[in-house]
Amino acid sequence: MLLCEEELNFTTTIYKRFDGQWGSYNSATGQWTGIVHSIIKQEIDISIASLGITIERANAIQFLPPLAEESYSLAIKNPDAEDLSWVTYLDQFSQDLWLAMFSVSIIVALVMWITDEASNHRRDPVQNDNEQPMISHH
Repeated sequence: MLLCEEELNFTTTIYKRFDGQWGSYNSATGQWTGIVHSIIKQEIDISIASLGITIERANAIQFLPPLAEESYSLAIKNPDAEDLSWVTYLDQFSQDLWLAMFSVSIIVALVMWITDEASNHRRDPVQNDNEQPMISHH
């Protein structure tokens, strides 16, 4: 970073998030928190952070195209309070998909077991019960 500062004639100061938040919009106050607030108020010029791009944030500040994605999430519609149960996440997929995933899991487990058994038989051939292991004494 220092080399870039010298070559391009700029300075940097590294800060932690002032309020400890990434940036969410408070509709009651009309204000942003965290990094988004700091950029809007021009307290900082740029942020290098793992800040998710949402529609609301993209309308408030500018983002460069992401270099890489690093996280995964599951998004479902907000269930009504009476619909919320321990199977809420399971209900998002059809029975056919669950059956396919279960079938693939069983097939993969069987293939792994057969492969392991085959490699064990090649490594350690079954000995005849009458054979004694050979021991060499020097």
